[in-house]
Amino acid sequence: MTRPLTLAIAGFVLCIPMPSQAQASEDQQRDAKFQSTYIWQDKPGFRANYSGPNRLSAARERSYTWTVTAYLGWRPWTNGELYFNPEGIQGRSLSNVTGLGGLSNVTGLGDLSNGELQKNAGPDMRFYRARLFYRHTVNLGGDRQPVESDQNQLGGSVDARRFVLTAGNLSLTDMFGVSEITGDART
Repeated sequence: MTRPLTLAIAGFVLCIPMPSQAQASEDQQRDAKFQSTYIWQDKPGFRANYSGPNRLSAARERSYTWTVTAYLGWRPWTNGELYFNPEGIQGRSLSNVTGLGGLSNVTGLGDLSNGELQKNAGPDMRFYRARLFYRHTVNLGGDRQPVESDQNQLGGSVDARRFVLTAGNLSLTDMFGVSEITGDART
C-alpha cells in the first residue's frame, strides 16, 4: 500500500517589537505577533470495497488549509493583561472531513487528519475572533522570575509564588496539557 504524501509547511511567526516608554527592567506594556500557517495534503487513490457519502473517498484528493493569526497583547494596568487574537482561515478538506475515523487501523491512512480542518470555512478566507481574554496575576512573594515575550504572553517578571486568573474566550488546550508536541494543531 502506498502511504499518502502529507506535507505540512510550517507557519512563520513575525514578531514586531512595539515601542514602549518602559525601561528594559519593567514589564512589557504591549506586543503584536503574527503567524501564518499553510498545510497541504495529497492522498493517492486506493481500492475500496465500500463507498458512500460519509466515507473517505477512494479517489485521489488534495487538501489544504491556510490560517493567519494576530496575537495582540496589552497591559492596561499592573498585573493585568488583555489579549486579542483575530484569525482568518480558508481551505479544502479531504472528503469534506467525513470518513476519517478509524482509518489508521484499517488502511494505514490515519495520519491524514489536519488539526486546522475543524475550523475550515471553505475556499474563501473567513475571519473570526479566535481568542479574547483577560489574565490577572496576584504576586504572593518569592524570588522574581523572568517571563519571556511570546504569543499571548507579555514579557516581564513575576513572583515565584503567584495566583493567576484567566477568563474569556479561549480553549482549554491553550492552558492545560501544553508541551512542545501537544496543544497546538499546527505542529
